[in-house]
Amino acid sequence: MPGKNGAEVAKAAWVRLPRLPIVFASGYADTAAIEEVAGPDTLVLRKPFRFDELKIAVAEALRNARLSGS
Repeated sequence: MPGKNGAEVAKAAWVRLPRLPIVFASGYADTAAIEEVAGPDTLVLRKPFRFDELKIAVAEALRNARLSGS
């Protein structure tokens, strides 16, 4: 993602697909950029994370997308 961070990529994706479920994975302690783009209820995994944590986060994101009408 040359020139863009994950939050900027997500914002661009949501312009085209507003209900696209996204799970952020970040090694940074400060996730202000993510929260600014996606809101405080955004799913963010902190690196390093275990596979089961990723699996749970993806399942939750998909469940939330279905509940919101995607």
